[in-house]
Amino acid sequence: MLEREAVANFARRASDADLEKIERAHKDIVRRASAKKIDSRLLIDALTVDWGLHDMMIDAMDNEIISNMYRVNSLRIRLIRLEHVVLNPAVVLPTMYEHLELIAALKERDVEKAVSLLSTHIANARQRTMGNFGV
Repeated sequence: MLEREAVANFARRASDADLEKIERAHKDIVRRASAKKIDSRLLIDALTVDWGLHDMMIDAMDNEIISNMYRVNSLRIRLIRLEHVVLNPAVVLPTMYEHLELIAALKERDVEKAVSLLSTHIANARQRTMGNFGV
């Protein structure tokens, strides 16, 4: 899977400043989602943060062809998911918590853990897409 290679690369190459910025954005979504009802603005912000992390990891590979290929496929998948699950507030916090675990592994520069956590996150996202929101 392309994202596994991307996260391994990102764990080695991402700047501390970028990782701090990503972590702050995720923690802000968690704070907002925990403090009030999740509204459409928060859902849009959560999607932006969610997808932004995945896109950033791919783009860090510094290969325009891969980035473009990923974007095309990712857009197709995201459109399908938008119809089924992404706009469900029940997925916001689980997704953000999974990302925060991943970010912690990235900050530790623990490549194996980051790859494992990303694989789990993607599997969980698939389950949520199929309607299993407990994941």
